[in-house]
Amino acid sequence: MLTMRRLICLSMAGLILAAAGIVVTPETDTASAAPTGTEPSGFSVTLITGDRVIVSGNRDLAKVLDVVPGKGRTGMSFRHRTENGDEYVFPEDAVALVNAKKVDRRLFDVSLLLRSGYDDRSRTTLPLILGGQTSAPGLTAATALSSVDGSASTLDKADAAGFWKRVADPRAKTLTTGVHRIWLDGQVKAVLDRSVPQIGAPEAWKAGRTGAGVTVAVLDSGIDPGHPDLAGAVVGAHDFTGSASGTADRFGHGTHVAGVVTGDGAASGGRYVGVAPDATLLNGKVLGDNGQGLESWIIAGMEWAVQQGAQVVNMSLGGFVTHGAEDLMSATVDRLTEQSGTLFVVAAGNAGPGAGTVASPGTAERALTVGAVDGADAMADFSSRGPTSPGGALKPDVTAPGVGIVSALAEGSLFARAYPAVDGRYVSLSGTSMATPHVAGAAAILAGGHPGWKAPELKASLMGTAVTNDGASVFAQGAGRIDVAAAAKRPVFVTPSTVDDRTVAWPHTDDQPIDTALTYRNDGDTAVPLHLEAHVRDPAGHAAPAGMFAVPTADITVPAHGTATAHLVADPRVNGPDGQYQGYVVATGGDTVVRTPVALNREVESYDVTVAVIGPDGVPVTDRELIGVSFANVDTGVSGSPAGSTVRLPKGTYFVISSLTIGADPEWRYVTGAEPSYTVDGSKTFVFDARKGRPIGFRLDRPGAALAGSANIGYFRTVAGQVWSDESIGRPERYTVVPSQTSAPAGQFTYRVAAMAGRADGKGGFSGSPYAYAIEWKHDRNVPDDLTPRLRDSEFARVEHRIANSGPDQEAWLAAVGPLTTPAGITELRTPELPWQSAVGLFRAGEGPGDADLQTVYFPLDATYRRGQVVVKCWNSGVFGPGLAPHPVYSPFLVRDGAYIGFGVPLFGDRSGADRIGYSRPDTARLVLFKDGRQLGESTYDSDAFQVPDDPGTYRLEANVTRTNASYSTRLSTAWTFASSRVDAGTLPALAVRFAPTLDDHNLARTGAATYPVTVQQQAGATYGNLTTLTVEVSYDDGQTWRPATVHGTGLNRTVAVHHPAGTRFVSLRATAADDRGTAVTETIIRAYGLR
Repeated sequence: MLTMRRLICLSMAGLILAAAGIVVTPETDTASAAPTGTEPSGFSVTLITGDRVIVSGNRDLAKVLDVVPGKGRTGMSFRHRTENGDEYVFPEDAVALVNAKKVDRRLFDVSLLLRSGYDDRSRTTLPLILGGQTSAPGLTAATALSSVDGSASTLDKADAAGFWKRVADPRAKTLTTGVHRIWLDGQVKAVLDRSVPQIGAPEAWKAGRTGAGVTVAVLDSGIDPGHPDLAGAVVGAHDFTGSASGTADRFGHGTHVAGVVTGDGAASGGRYVGVAPDATLLNGKVLGDNGQGLESWIIAGMEWAVQQGAQVVNMSLGGFVTHGAEDLMSATVDRLTEQSGTLFVVAAGNAGPGAGTVASPGTAERALTVGAVDGADAMADFSSRGPTSPGGALKPDVTAPGVGIVSALAEGSLFARAYPAVDGRYVSLSGTSMATPHVAGAAAILAGGHPGWKAPELKASLMGTAVTNDGASVFAQGAGRIDVAAAAKRPVFVTPSTVDDRTVAWPHTDDQPIDTALTYRNDGDTAVPLHLEAHVRDPAGHAAPAGMFAVPTADITVPAHGTATAHLVADPRVNGPDGQYQGYVVATGGDTVVRTPVALNREVESYDVTVAVIGPDGVPVTDRELIGVSFANVDTGVSGSPAGSTVRLPKGTYFVISSLTIGADPEWRYVTGAEPSYTVDGSKTFVFDARKGRPIGFRLDRPGAALAGSANIGYFRTVAGQVWSDESIGRPERYTVVPSQTSAPAGQFTYRVAAMAGRADGKGGFSGSPYAYAIEWKHDRNVPDDLTPRLRDSEFARVEHRIANSGPDQEAWLAAVGPLTTPAGITELRTPELPWQSAVGLFRAGEGPGDADLQTVYFPLDATYRRGQVVVKCWNSGVFGPGLAPHPVYSPFLVRDGAYIGFGVPLFGDRSGADRIGYSRPDTARLVLFKDGRQLGESTYDSDAFQVPDDPGTYRLEANVTRTNASYSTRLSTAWTFASSRVDAGTLPALAVRFAPTLDDHNLARTGAATYPVTVQQQAGATYGNLTTLTVEVSYDDGQTWRPATVHGTGLNRTVAVHHPAGTRFVSLRATAADDRGTAVTETIIRAYGLR
């Protein structure tokens, strides 16, 4: 469920460097299962190094705001870059290990970690796969994985910095303590009556081919063995997820898949029968009850399936496209296939129709990877397409029906609640998950008829007899839609089953013909004559030029129980357009048709670019792990980095990012640079000369002003219509920047430096400074020669901050500025016309950002100021209570998402409740949810989500919290009343009563009569009626007795008149507000403010 259990200041210092401002995110102790609509949008992600990355947005579209060094890593610098739409953050002491492929680069893919649910709100551990020694403090070893000579482990994020210090040796670019590799244990998920006849299964049944004697392992979310269609089918089961439900299917996906493989149709009178109704099943539960799992579970499941003797393994699951990271699951598929002969049938994924979207483990070379078609054999739009990324291999291999597939419905599963049943015991689903078991069942039919066949023969037979769709490319359909009837009766198949010649380098005048031997094998009793033709298309879809693809010996005869060989000769010297060629070699003879997919990339005009890096001492740098140089074509987005010293690039204009790490830990220094428009029009050498690096900074008006804390140095370039970026975050004195030699068109490239400046205290901060600069400086088109521009105070907006005191020994931080002993004031000069969010955090004296003891934090809304504008901002002035200001990151605060109601109302907003929200660390918290007077749920956290019934009703949510980190609002009791019924998603109506008494900078009011504003705040995005009730009561004995106060006015904005008696110390308030639609709130605030 949604939790915000421990408010921790993840970062105050440095977060103002992002124009988007500051985010302080709550952490949780356990995984979250709440719907995403109920979650606040701010996140943090702890890396394996212990550093925390602060992001805004949501799991699918996140923006990195800042990075907070882990324990003992103060001063660490970071590289932040965007690649293929994902945001990466690399600590400098990890770069060399990533470059040396000792550490999985996915561990620093913040976007991937968020999508996988590995953020700090969702879990307090990081799942890893370690090669070699796997015991270390902070690690919990879970599962031995013999195929990778290691084990799956979990790393406690609280121990991550210490673990990294023990195992990583960045100077030697190696790992220590017996660990030789570290991978992310990535997230894997399920990839979601006419289909069986569509692939010819009934015809195979007539010939006695039903899969009898063949065992298919279904690695999925479990199987419901009690389903009538699967009675007696499961002969072995094992749970790899640790689920309380064991091998049972509480999700529903695995049962549906199993029914497609081997369901006998008992519950439908034989209507919904699987492909191989007499095959037996191994139930390997590798996906949890939410349909998700870890790579280590899948790898362990694959090893188990092979050990149990499965001839075919169905994997209707997939991870994410790897984008250059090592693909451990695919490597395991290939290794186990080679060792055992087991055929792994794997879903291509549902990320189509774009190219390069096939996910692991569907990218495995030896896997039979399956795309999806509809009932008319047209490609399903969602079906993932090849080529693989990276590698450019031809995938998927085949297709099968995957649209509207009716199969077994697991009783009591999530699918049973979420989808309408078909004929009581079935459900209709679409996806490559549904296509894959059609192929696994077909493989079982073939294996039953050919006991000696292993993975190569099964794969070749199914591919060679597939039916192609002329309107689809080989990178969409592979060999085509399987035809098991043809595979079962046609004895001839060919190896290799695919001719994938990958890339032939430009220019093509000196190319050599590529001769591929095609060996046709005949397991029948009669010789089969074949006529071979190559049908290949050029990049535009036209027939390839004559002579480019030829079969010199077009007619062969394959003897009974023998082989015959023909040759496909591809000659890229033949004049034709450059680019991707694709098609088939088709062998025909009587009723025999054998197709072999063919692909060849005739490289477009491209050149070798040699990368030379010169160090500050003028000596060429040969240690490649300390160098970072990447190229991205600004028109196509094609990118590359040198393997060694050379990179191959198509002709064009490139955005080039360069970096060099020098020195030694912990005093690393860095040289960075960017070329916005580097031209590749021939073989050449790209030189990055660190001697040309210059310090960064600003010449400012105020005496003693200097950069301190962290700076953000960024390069932003429009590449193929999207902005690609590279940013370095760290202490500015450690960086030098090399000016550009090229320029981009106006508006296509930005060099940006964002930093704090003030009267430096010599410790990297601004302690005692009466002023601070919040600077974001940009330069268009290139990196200029002048990297220390002159900025006048008159160019900034000026914000005068006043921070009141709300407790003893209290210090405040304004973004990176602090500590400030409260009450405090400071002048901030901000770059104008930018949406700043300078948050204020309160700490116990002597502690601050990076420490766990954050007392309270205030998140403002975006504020944009004009040049020369002067603004006064007051902070931490009471009354502190619930607030509903529509914050761009955290709201809405009370929502309905299907079967859940989520609550995350900020309970401790200060007086200025219209432009900010406030959270405070509670000592105790209790939430209780009622529907129509009946209690539905309870939580001991100040934010959570509750599962609720579908029917409409009146809800009451009570929140009771206490805190001792402040002298005021020490006890809050609030009850919200609202109506709700099941909707897809929606903001619920919620009210809050806000008080604004006149208080001094210690939150004290005068005794005697007082009248001050009282406002009813409504959560934006919901529907409200007319306010019918607003009452206020006051107490001077901490709520033991109450007396009514007089409320004046109408509407949402009114005033309340009270009398503060002499001799009392605190004022407590109780208010009730309600409208004529039944929405109401009652708030009780003990010690709302003090008296003097």
